[in-house]
Amino acid sequence: MEASSGRGFPLLHHLLIALPMYGLYAAFYFTAQAFPQAPISLVPHTEWDHQIALDVSWIWIYLIAYAYVPIVFLFLKQKKIVYLYAFSYLIISIISVTVFMFYPTTLPRESFPTDTSFAGLALEWLRGLDQPTNCLPSLHVATAWQSSWWLYQEKKWPGVLGFIFSALVVWSTLAVKQHVVWDAITGSAVAFIAIALSYPIGKFVFSRT
Repeated sequence: MEASSGRGFPLLHHLLIALPMYGLYAAFYFTAQAFPQAPISLVPHTEWDHQIALDVSWIWIYLIAYAYVPIVFLFLKQKKIVYLYAFSYLIISIISVTVFMFYPTTLPRESFPTDTSFAGLALEWLRGLDQPTNCLPSLHVATAWQSSWWLYQEKKWPGVLGFIFSALVVWSTLAVKQHVVWDAITGSAVAFIAIALSYPIGKFVFSRT
């Protein structure tokens, strides 16, 4: 019997969608990082950004968010929701990477030194892997909201918990100084624009099958 990730949608099919979906995301992300089409500028700060202090303890929520996105995708059980998730995820990637290439931004991490705590070392490790570019819009924020939306469409209470977690992810991006307020705002906007666009795309695709 074929392993299934849920009601009528085999796990293998999830994986066949996930591999190109996340592969394209990574390719887009690193291409934009390597080939900016304009001078890199400092991401615009608000007064709130100056008031929010670095809090390395939020690194754990920030890191968990990396796993949250694919876990939600694998949790989804309805074929239509799985495909709508994939459509919106790709739209997020395309919109964000276009902005990254033509309006590349950066953050002054040197202004926020970490400490020697376990959380501080984890944040320093993350900074070593992820360059301080591709800031606006925040993909962390966009993909968290987008994942929670489709989780909510499938099951209400897990989705409500997902939205709460997504709100924590938004704060974590600010608290660990990976992003600023405008990154979070634009990331949220991109997420819900992508969700809205995925419905007519899904309607068109499903009408052909």
